[in-house]
Amino acid sequence: MNDLPGVAEANDHNFRIEFFFDGVAPGCLSESERTKLRQAVIATLRHAEVVAAEVSIAVVCSDRMQQLNNQYLQHDYDTDVLSFCLGTEEELGFLLGQLIVSLDYAQRQCEELTRTHEFPVPLLHELALYLVHGSLHLVGYDDHEPAEREEMRQMEHQVLLPLGMPPVWTSER
Repeated sequence: MNDLPGVAEANDHNFRIEFFFDGVAPGCLSESERTKLRQAVIATLRHAEVVAAEVSIAVVCSDRMQQLNNQYLQHDYDTDVLSFCLGTEEELGFLLGQLIVSLDYAQRQCEELTRTHEFPVPLLHELALYLVHGSLHLVGYDDHEPAEREEMRQMEHQVLLPLGMPPVWTSER
């Protein structure tokens, strides 16, 4: 996925988080928003006791996400986040991973959540939730079973609340 145009990088101690944009304008997220999203990923990794990591974050359009979801998981639909652990700390001395988020999916979800809950759900908060969720997958958490899903939701809440981005979930998440 390193072929995506529009790179923005950040380093934070032992964490390197890079942004790539494919099918969406790099300006769709301000530097301030990218910083907050990096903080959410780093907070998740620290919560999971990861010491060092390199994570690329690709922000893509719905068409690209559907293509990738079909290519890697054989699911022919748009989705919120895809996670790929490319190497563990045990293997490499640092976690190497990639997160892919659909900007279009997040925008649609914010609109739906805003209507359902009758208060505005910011796009930044929705994207942060996707990245926290994806980061938890990078470190080995799963959400196939109800108990696993509940554990992930609790961790998402624990990470996002102190960052001022309390998660809002749909019933199917």
